[in-house]
Amino acid sequence: MDDIRKNEVNLLTLPRSDVGLPMPKDEDDSGTGSQTNFPSLLLLQLPSKWKAEDLKDARFVIPKQQASLVVEHRETSFQLQRVETSNAVVLVAPGEHDSNSQQQQKRRKVTDKGVTLQLVQARLLHNGSGAFFLETKAVPLRLADLRSKLPVWDPYAGSDMKNAPTITTLGNALAKSRFEIITGLRQLQAMQLDDSRYCRLAEEPRLDVLDTVLATLVEAFPHFESEGLDVSQFLTSSRVRLPKVFQTDESVARILVTNCLETLTEENICENTTLRLDVRRVGAAVASRILTRQSVWEESLLLARWQTEMPGVETQVSTDWLRGHAVRLQEETKPKQQDAANTTNITTYYWKYLPAVELVETTEGSVVWDRLVRAKPEWTTATLEPYLDAWEHFTGQMPATVLRYAAVRFEGDLKIYHAR
Repeated sequence: MDDIRKNEVNLLTLPRSDVGLPMPKDEDDSGTGSQTNFPSLLLLQLPSKWKAEDLKDARFVIPKQQASLVVEHRETSFQLQRVETSNAVVLVAPGEHDSNSQQQQKRRKVTDKGVTLQLVQARLLHNGSGAFFLETKAVPLRLADLRSKLPVWDPYAGSDMKNAPTITTLGNALAKSRFEIITGLRQLQAMQLDDSRYCRLAEEPRLDVLDTVLATLVEAFPHFESEGLDVSQFLTSSRVRLPKVFQTDESVARILVTNCLETLTEENICENTTLRLDVRRVGAAVASRILTRQSVWEESLLLARWQTEMPGVETQVSTDWLRGHAVRLQEETKPKQQDAANTTNITTYYWKYLPAVELVETTEGSVVWDRLVRAKPEWTTATLEPYLDAWEHFTGQMPATVLRYAAVRFEGDLKIYHAR
């Protein structure tokens, strides 16, 4: 309980019916249920620094057994957990609490700054159970949960998206605010259909559209980095380059290309505007398409091919852009004889495609670690970071749930993770 002398009371009394919780029943000696001992009010803990007015547009959502509080104007949500305590109290204004019970007649007054409040024992869940209140706990949206709610659309197979969910549907199903759902959909690169329903695009058509967008940049918009991208012109130009199955429906073509562009920028996409693409994202997309053509690439060959296929003549590619998309492998250093008196060591580096987004699409830490060590036998903290960050963000689980399957050794101050 907050210090009442600071005039900060963080337990809010509200009707049980607002929360959507049914009135529990008490079993008497006859075995019949009775609700006479249970109050119609509950105590809700306000989040830190919040006031009751902050809940003006809040709603309670109970998708299963877990009650949640969603507050749209604060763009957040909370899980509600029952906390039982034997000494909870609730502050009420004098004269506003009518009770004939012997316990609640025993009140003591606390005076602060001329305001008189009465301390009343908290309402009981049932006889002898102790008092309780609903604790608000902020729980971030798990991208894995959101992804599981999105159907996969395969235009090549003619799949039907009539039942694809809306933002409201997803918000109610996952007990999250619209802002949290929209942010998650963007992170998952979900596709928005014309009527505001959302889905995921199947892998084969996704890659075909990405190839079309990159080819359009190379052929028609080589100076996108310095001049920006005219969205309307780009949509028109890219449509004729799409696979024929998409060219017959202008709205489908627009949706596919727009969705692909959203993965290459942080800006909102609107027609008749100039869009600034993120050159690092464009570069990573180009490199990813190259890396999938063979299992590993020697570094100098990859950089040469990457630079050749990169749209934008003023852009110099960098291996820093591959962070979270590919891993660098080191071949054993070999001595090379320069002359009779001198030798030099030659180290050859290779790159292997390993996208973090695809790697963490499981909730099993052991599976993720097996995939990591199969791709690269030894890892440092720095090289693991993008994959562990993606794992935590996608699943809501801590990196330790992956690293507990690893063995560790030290080379000086450097920690090396490897298979057991």
